[in-house]
Amino acid sequence: MSEIDWSKAPEGATHYQHDICENWLKRDGNNIVSYWSWGAQRWYKYANSISSSNADGLGYISKATPKPVSEEWNGNGLPPVGVECEYRHEPGSDSIWFKCEIKYIIAGDGVAAWCPHLECEQWLGKGFIFRPIKSEKDKAVEVMEKLIDYELKIKGAYTYDPDIPHIIAKTLYKDGYRKP
Repeated sequence: MSEIDWSKAPEGATHYQHDICENWLKRDGNNIVSYWSWGAQRWYKYANSISSSNADGLGYISKATPKPVSEEWNGNGLPPVGVECEYRHEPGSDSIWFKCEIKYIIAGDGVAAWCPHLECEQWLGKGFIFRPIKSEKDKAVEVMEKLIDYELKIKGAYTYDPDIPHIIAKTLYKDGYRKP
């Protein structure tokens, strides 16, 4: 199988399927799958909904390669298609973060995501927040940062710069310190 040149993809392409003539596919937020016709220079729909009896487009797209995320998502806005991240309901709550993989964006209002803990796709819209999955380094720095912040507060250093614990923790991690 050859490397996919995404620079040649038509505008809006979300997937590439090696096994069919019209290789470029697009899946929109309403689960409608289309294929690109180079001759007509336009998208044609395969299936109108996930419940179509002969949903060829959904069959093709399930075997297709999704467009890779071009740049790392920083946690702002909705995560792009293909990103593995965490979500939870209600910002500011202490609810549990769940892992998911973003499958497609729904009209800019939410996403459809594969949720391993549910073993199915779920729509996540208003009321949900997303964050990148923390690396082991990020987790270790966060733990050290909290400990440093705690130590500074109990020592009476209330007027210190709030970025100091993070700077110290990152430096300690970079220098090889791992246990808080």
